[in-house]
Amino acid sequence: MIIAKQVIAIISVIQFNLGVSMSNQGSGGNVLAAICSVFIPGLGQLVQGRILPALFFFIGMAISWALVYIAIGWLLVPIVYLWCIIDAARYKGRD
Repeated sequence: MIIAKQVIAIISVIQFNLGVSMSNQGSGGNVLAAICSVFIPGLGQLVQGRILPALFFFIGMAISWALVYIAIGWLLVPIVYLWCIIDAARYKGRD
């Protein structure tokens, strides 16, 4: 938990220094969020301030990996993983 808070703090400092805005699709903030989601599914959504989708993707990925042992997970893992990255990259924010 402490490491996650430190990662979020570092990302916030980077965004502030670069002047990154998270509001528009295709913005630098969305690119940063997508990159975060590559490393930890759900982290990109958390960086964008979307807590429920972040939990959904993190838990969904954990369940997918748990299901690998009954063979359906091999299909679910890449689907959930790519869905998480694409969701972070295409987020538009509230108008």
